[in-house]
Amino acid sequence: MLSAYEFILRGEPTDWDMFTRTFLLNLSKVFDENNYAVGHVKVIAENGKRFIAGNITGNGETLLLRGSAGTDEQIKLIINARVETTPENLDAIVRETLQQSVSDKYDVEVIAWKYLQPGRPQPTHRFTEVVSSNLQP
Repeated sequence: MLSAYEFILRGEPTDWDMFTRTFLLNLSKVFDENNYAVGHVKVIAENGKRFIAGNITGNGETLLLRGSAGTDEQIKLIINARVETTPENLDAIVRETLQQSVSDKYDVEVIAWKYLQPGRPQPTHRFTEVVSSNLQP
């Protein structure tokens, strides 16, 4: 359901904008093929003061990218995903997609790797009756 990952990739010079785009599209493809509802998948690739932020909020057609991390030998990658599947399944999908993206090109230093299934929301306020409005546009 919810996962958060943070790690450093080191290796050959890479166009991190293309890497981020491809990684998100590959994740989205798996979610689409399995009909998993995507709440959000967010990726930030940080290269010093430069970064690219990407997210999907549904199928692959919702991909949005902002900024540019440029090309370098190292990147800090942060992934946050909320998808309608089990935490273990989401973790396996992220791991497999990352492994395919990383291949033998990079050393991976894991900073954080967490996945969980949050509890149901428990609102602190509930309406006891329906209130209508007579406001005219």
